[in-house]
Amino acid sequence: MNETELLDVFIQEGTAWVRQLRNDHRPRGRPLSTDEWTALAAYFSPHILEKTRLDFVPRIENPPFYQQVSFTPLDFTQWGLTVHDTVLIVESHTSNLSLLFHELVHVVQYDILGIDECIKQYVTGWAMNGKMYEQIPAEQEARAMQAQFEGGSTPFQVVAIVGARLKGSIKSYNATDPC
Repeated sequence: MNETELLDVFIQEGTAWVRQLRNDHRPRGRPLSTDEWTALAAYFSPHILEKTRLDFVPRIENPPFYQQVSFTPLDFTQWGLTVHDTVLIVESHTSNLSLLFHELVHVVQYDILGIDECIKQYVTGWAMNGKMYEQIPAEQEARAMQAQFEGGSTPFQVVAIVGARLKGSIKSYNATDPC
């Protein structure tokens, strides 16, 4: 499988995987608690906080399509994973507000770009940056904002910052875009 074919597989299969995970976990998810909402309201719009659902899971598995390739390009066996407007959090990290902040940055990215474009940019960002998870622009953005949040900086509006970065990528912003 050549590089272009590999990226096509990851974009196509990754998009289908995100949609499936979202559909499987959203019905089980809960809204943000009052404490979570209060702690994050200065950074995220009510629209983002209202639409987000959290599902606590024992483990986040890698996508099944990884079996089609001979290596694991991204390891999803981490503490949190955002699939559009639904955040999966490993049960051992249920009270990790910093992790939730990071994942909500991804909710904003999905909200602005939609699932298809968000996955395309994520996979392309991975491929164009040495196939290193740490170098994916969406992850760098979320980590940088997470660090500001952890550092107790003056509150900032995540959607404004993400929107400015993605301005050239946005086909049309629809805050109510369904899955």
